[in-house]
Amino acid sequence: MKKLVILSLIAFFALGSAKVFAQSTGKNPYPGATHNYSVTEHFEADGTTPFSYTWKVYEGDHATDVTGTVATISGSGNSVNITWSSSVKTDGTYYLVEVTETDGASCSNTRSLPVQPKPSAFDLAVTGGNFCYDNAVAVTWDGTTGVTYDHGTATVTYIISSNGIGASETWSFNYAYSAIAGISGGSVKVLDASDNDITGTALSGTTVTAPAGAGSVKLEVTYTNGNTYDNTSAVDAQDFTETLTISNTQCSSGSIESDGTNNTGDAVVARPHTSTITAN
Repeated sequence: MKKLVILSLIAFFALGSAKVFAQSTGKNPYPGATHNYSVTEHFEADGTTPFSYTWKVYEGDHATDVTGTVATISGSGNSVNITWSSSVKTDGTYYLVEVTETDGASCSNTRSLPVQPKPSAFDLAVTGGNFCYDNAVAVTWDGTTGVTYDHGTATVTYIISSNGIGASETWSFNYAYSAIAGISGGSVKVLDASDNDITGTALSGTTVTAPAGAGSVKLEVTYTNGNTYDNTSAVDAQDFTETLTISNTQCSSGSIESDGTNNTGDAVVARPHTSTITAN
């Protein structure tokens, strides 16, 4: 029994750590990611003039210079950023990041770092759910045979979950919901995984930016059904499905999203399908 508990704890912590460590790194970058590469800076005898540094990136054969195509270098000196293109090979191919340090007397030394890009694990997924309206049906009677029904608003929650990000990485997306006749979107709130309202810092227009390392955020949307129904309407006429679609998915490392097929989620709003009253 004790052994089983220990094994269970090991599995728990392994799974908990996977989310943090399955991320783009300098040695195993994801396509689109930007990482910093540096060496210790040295100076001339005056103590203020730095040595010069030349950075290159080669493909596995050390003969093909892919600087500026597969790998774009920004900055200069002993510390630079390298952005790996979305078309970088992730089939096990190695690239070589190389820096040559040269002093004022033209004496140089070279260091190289093998880098093996990995397929991106960065992914955002949308989950919807089933919801009722916020309040009871408002019934209007004209005093004779006319009865109408107003269903009002429905507040729904979409969960947007992340995978393949680091503890210090932020991620973001734009959102849009489907157009349905008579249904309009109203207030939007962004909640963290503990249901704290983070709208003020996370929402700008239709762009949501999640806090660093967040495993998920919730998008709470209030829809208004502006249609009016009567006793001739179908029993399910008030039901509707609003599809939330996210786009322009990004994380702060620049990694490309691995799977765009799960970027939509449906919120189904429905009441019981009460039939018309029959009398005999």
